[in-house]
This record gives sequence, C-alpha cells and structure tokens, in this order.
Amino acid sequence: MDGKKAEIEFPHLWEYRVFSSAAGIDEVEKNIRRAVEEMKLSGMELERGAVSGNGSYRALRLAVTVGSKDEANALGERIRKLDGVRFIL
Repeated sequence: MDGKKAEIEFPHLWEYRVFSSAAGIDEVEKNIRRAVEEMKLSGMELERGAVSGNGSYRALRLAVTVGSKDEANALGERIRKLDGVRFIL
C-alpha cells in the first residue's frame, strides 16, 4: 500500500441496505421514494430483498446517484428516521 486513501468520484452510485418491519414495507418504500425525490437525486433503484426467518423483517436494496458524500449521508439519515426502518447499512 502506498498510504493513500481511495477517492470516491462524484457523482457516484451509492448503495444502501435498509431493514424494515415486514408489516410496514409498502409505507417504508413510499417514504424512501419521497425522500429521494425531495432531494432531487437520480438513478434510483429500489428492490425488495429477503424476509427474516420469522417473517418480522424485510430487506430493501436502494441504489441512487449522489453528488457528494454529504448528500449520501443526508439521505441515509433521512431513511434512518423513517417509521418502520430498523437499521440501515
């Protein structure tokens, strides 16, 4: 290694893994779409993933093009605060 940090070039397709209560998944998806639209981000892909073994939780994969790390962090914070969201990676 040469000691340099890897640089992310922007705009960049940023990916999030969102884990939500399965019962409220439709509302969570709607609110994620609204947050992305309000931030005027582009290239959104939102798809459902696996359901937990007991059926309580559902995974979502969100990919969206962001213009900066601050924008990526701001969207992550908005999603984290949504009702039904348990955690985000």
